[in-house]
Amino acid sequence: MSKVLYVMTSSCLIAYKISDIPPTIQGSYFLAGYGVPAGLPPQYPWPGHPVYPVFPGAGAQVEMQPPALYSHYSVPFASSQPQTLGNPVPVGSSPYAAPYAIPLGAASFTPMPYYPILNRNPQMGDAGAFSNPAHMSNVPSSSNISLPPHIPTEDVTMLDNTIINDSLDWPSGNQHRELQKGDPQEKAFKQSKWVWVSTGNAAFKGSLAEKWRCLGVLKCSTCERLVQPKTKGLPHQKGSACTMSHCPGVLQHISCIALSYHSQVVHDGEVFLMWDHIGSHDHPRPPGGALTEKEIFQVREQVYRSQNATPQQLRSGDTGVGSVPLPDIAPKLAGGRSARYHVNLAKAELGIIPASPSKSSSSALHSWKELEAKLREPFIIDSQLHGSVVILVFQTSFMRKMLEESIDLWFKDFHTDDPESSRHGCITDGDYTYFRPANLLTTCVFNSELMSWVPVLYSYMDGKDANHHRPHFRHLFSQIVKYAGPRFNSQMLVQVCNIIPFHEQNLIVSTF
Repeated sequence: MSKVLYVMTSSCLIAYKISDIPPTIQGSYFLAGYGVPAGLPPQYPWPGHPVYPVFPGAGAQVEMQPPALYSHYSVPFASSQPQTLGNPVPVGSSPYAAPYAIPLGAASFTPMPYYPILNRNPQMGDAGAFSNPAHMSNVPSSSNISLPPHIPTEDVTMLDNTIINDSLDWPSGNQHRELQKGDPQEKAFKQSKWVWVSTGNAAFKGSLAEKWRCLGVLKCSTCERLVQPKTKGLPHQKGSACTMSHCPGVLQHISCIALSYHSQVVHDGEVFLMWDHIGSHDHPRPPGGALTEKEIFQVREQVYRSQNATPQQLRSGDTGVGSVPLPDIAPKLAGGRSARYHVNLAKAELGIIPASPSKSSSSALHSWKELEAKLREPFIIDSQLHGSVVILVFQTSFMRKMLEESIDLWFKDFHTDDPESSRHGCITDGDYTYFRPANLLTTCVFNSELMSWVPVLYSYMDGKDANHHRPHFRHLFSQIVKYAGPRFNSQMLVQVCNIIPFHEQNLIVSTF
């Protein structure tokens, strides 16, 4: 048996990984009950030691190494309410070891997420109770394995011999994890979505460990929006303005007393990583953070399901069975950059090669033609692909309709007492990071029915000078003048041009 990831909480001990089972014990069973107190005789056949597993009906025994270190850690239970087990507990066994059966060699299995609560055995501590092999129970055969009905299993996922459990993402209370150094799961071993900051080394359980403190969460005093605290900028975040625009609230810090300790121990020449969690998180969960192993697996599922879908299509999902929009997996995937990164990462892990990794210019032009035919309307209203200026101007009929509806409302601007007058006008801004080799120029208007800003004109341009801006504003101004007709007022164009740097305003206005 190879390495196992164990998690010890205040009331349970969980085996999170069992892999590389030898084919010689296919069909056998392993009783996973650990936590034997120190001082027991070495010949005591506790679960996982030579007595287990056995071949059903054959009586043969298979030598297996016991899990490391758990003769040194007792597992206190939070209660002493008895529970009925489907599988018998060996007489005189540790009250901290509640065995249950896991079939090996199966396609998948679900471990017990927590141990049932048992009455403490009155014979505990009596070495003579362990010397009689007759007190041990045989492992049940595959026909009569039955886990207790109260064991929850919905939050456990099996993936390539790795068990992913939601309880790993948000640990609370006393919890212990250990893993052999160099294990493939070493990266996910200490994963947690709480925000931690290291406070240096400290003594813990008789050894030196790195101490980490939870930073809690920030909450707006007005809209109650949650904000993830920064590990190096928390003092500046406290009392700062809410991250939501137009919200008058300030960020208030909700502190936390939870701690975690990271250490290493050497046992029989092997180095084991130790992770201990102490304290409860009595505050809301902070948003954001890196994706967990489960979330990465869910993204991979969506990519495998729709291998030709773009990150944008995966963000919105579809009507097919099994479709899950990426933001429903993790809120941070609502962002375009994050979605593209994790989708490309999933494709690389799945070995999915894009149909056309690099398109030629003729192929791109053909794709635009096909897209216009599919939409049944032209959306490229101007283009220039030669000379010193390269630009593409995009606008759909819906975008033009939104602009015209906004123009109808602009005439209220002439009445200074109109409370809605400040909503009218165009806002144009450039994004120099949306495209790597070029820039995106966008003009938006406010729509009173949608109660949001709506784009009415896009321009793709490979420069930021006035010559690249002219085609965009030429189409915008001409549409405004044409639709306004006799109602046109030159102040309409001045309002639009105010967003351009001052040294370029006169140059662009003079063009018209």
